Amino acid sequence: MKRSIVFSLVITIFMLGLIISCAERLDTYDIIQTTTTEQKLDNDSSTATAEAERKISMDATAAAGGELDLRPAERAAATAVAEATAAAERGESIDLKDLDRVEVEFNLPSEVPVDATPSTETVTVEILNEGYYQPEVVVIKLGTSVIWENTQRTPYGILSDENQEEVFNSGGLRRKLGAKENPKYEHLFTKVGRFTYGPDLSGAAMVAKGRGVIFVVE
Repeated sequence: MKRSIVFSLVITIFMLGLIISCAERLDTYDIIQTTTTEQKLDNDSSTATAEAERKISMDATAAAGGELDLRPAERAAATAVAEATAAAERGESIDLKDLDRVEVEFNLPSEVPVDATPSTETVTVEILNEGYYQPEVVVIKLGTSVIWENTQRTPYGILSDENQEEVFNSGGLRRKLGAKENPKYEHLFTKVGRFTYGPDLSGAAMVAKGRGVIFVVE
């Protein structure tokens, strides 16, 4: 009889523990799902607002007869669309998927801008909506660092192009839950040259469109 009672108590305690454990996991899951949804809504809202503001600004500039300052990726995308349209008008077949793989390397300056003053202090590059960089072109003195700061909830990161003497890779710069500061990545440049980079192409960062270049001079 006593064994039966003890056995029943053990089973009851085990079941209660299992229920509590499942409840905790469910709560954690719900929290994560809620946070993810909120982050997505924030990202969508920020992206829509930024694009709307940029369109208004560019329309106003065009109406005033000013010169539009397109980002490198935008210039490349515009060129790709124009070329695809021309090909279609000539009756040639086009692959719309190619428009998503626009190479923007050639839209970055190949030489140090004549009006640039090389910085001897650490330069911070902000990662903006859709993974664009501000500034896109950085000129620094040898032995100077560059910091990339991801201002978005999307885990954008940066990755240097292949076959360069300077190699830098931040991985996805993910903001920790509840963190007040933006995630950052710093790299010290010890070689003179021109170093291009883009998104790290991992996870959500695959939607990033930005491209940047670092000029290191003596």
